[in-house]
Amino acid sequence: MLFQEISFCQGFLALLFTTILVLFIKFLLGTLITRWWAIKYGWNDSYKSSIHLNSFWLIIDLFFSIIFIFVVNGIFLAVICAFVTNILIGTLIASRIYEQKYKKSLIFISFIFIVLLLFYFIIYLILIVIFSIILLAI
Repeated sequence: MLFQEISFCQGFLALLFTTILVLFIKFLLGTLITRWWAIKYGWNDSYKSSIHLNSFWLIIDLFFSIIFIFVVNGIFLAVICAFVTNILIGTLIASRIYEQKYKKSLIFISFIFIVLLLFYFIIYLILIVIFSIILLAI
């Protein structure tokens, strides 16, 4: 059945599962990119620092994603709110973790988030297509 309807519950669960999966992939990529950037500029190159920073981002992303999925049903609005929050607060956290000035931390965070945002949308779209095909096959 090529044009089979997907129930609201199936679609909602697929969206929730996809969002959580993408956020964990983003966490892993973010940890690697953060550490790579820190090594490149001679900052603290431990995984611990990049995991701390990316854990904060993961918590903020999960919070906004779950709130917006349940309340507004708009994942892209959640991404925008999380993006702004992560840039502002993430810059403060990065400046403390890496002991850098605010401006350097802002550039650091902005670069990482632009790369992660691109990965986020690409991975998200791929997973939505995969899960849609799976749901239609059921």
